[in-house]
Amino acid sequence: MKIEINGQPLEFSLENEKTTGDILNALEEQFEKNESTIIEIILNGKQISADEIEALTKREIQDSDTIAVTSVCADGIIMSLKELASDFEQICADLEELPVLLQQNENKKSFDIIKKFAESFDILCHLTTLSSLFPAKFEGKKISDKSLIDFMNDFSPILADFEESMKNKDIVLTGDLAEYELKPRLEAFISDIPEF
Repeated sequence: MKIEINGQPLEFSLENEKTTGDILNALEEQFEKNESTIIEIILNGKQISADEIEALTKREIQDSDTIAVTSVCADGIIMSLKELASDFEQICADLEELPVLLQQNENKKSFDIIKKFAESFDILCHLTTLSSLFPAKFEGKKISDKSLIDFMNDFSPILADFEESMKNKDIVLTGDLAEYELKPRLEAFISDIPEF
């Protein structure tokens, strides 16, 4: 039997574990001690969905089993958020230029700025979701006096307006939203994230 954690083989020997669930519980106990948790399980090459985990509590261990787990730790999420804040510094400068670029029909440059913002914001959404796995670690951590999740929820209507303005080719509204709504929120994120 083989176990991998984040792509690295784990040296182990079975003690009282009889089922796949026993092994996963033992791993999760170790992760919890290090403010980590399992976010993905692959058993014999097949990704296990949340619905299938219960069945693993009864599944007997096979010698040929391969279990690969992906884990994430709270400190790793915080480090990634801080790295993202440095990316947002350039994005803020670009968002400030966006209104002028749009008015000058600099479509390629404008698209590149919007694409970079969207990709980085997608990473922020993913990290925010992961942070919810560690409520105790993130409790009290604020951006603009809001929890990370509330801060992100406040973004939703602005992003919807931003997307709508682009669909309607309303370059004035797109530029205004970028400069006066998106940029200040990203600056608040950049300013407050070092306190995490």
